[in-house]
This record gives sequence, structure tokens and C-alpha cells, in this order.
Amino acid sequence: MIMSDALKDYMRARGATPLDPKVLASHAAEMEGEVIPAIVEDIRAREELAAELRYSASSSLRFRKKRG
Repeated sequence: MIMSDALKDYMRARGATPLDPKVLASHAAEMEGEVIPAIVEDIRAREELAAELRYSASSSLRFRKKRG
């Protein structure tokens, strides 16, 4: 994404300076290598637990008892 000249002027007028991408390189590498995979694994585990709760034998029996 390219920043418009008007926005660049606005940012410069308020003292903003360009960010060196090297500063964030280690942070981005850690996010890609550790943090994001951990979040994905947590989401998968929670989805699996939710599915087990929806289709557990005990909930099926409760449903049958109410209908019959």
C-alpha cells in the first residue's frame, strides 16, 4: 500500500519519521515462527472441544429423553 502525499505531509508536520523495517524484523520473525502457530493451534483445539460438546453421547441422550 502506498501512502498518499497529503498523508505524508500530515505525518511529517506532526513529527513522524520513517520506520526502518530492520527494527521490526526480529519481531515479525517471532510472530511468524511462534506466536501465530500457537494461536492457530489454540483455535483448532477450541473448535475440536466445541464439536465434542455438540456431539457427545450425553447430550444426545438428553435430547432423546426430552423428545420421548
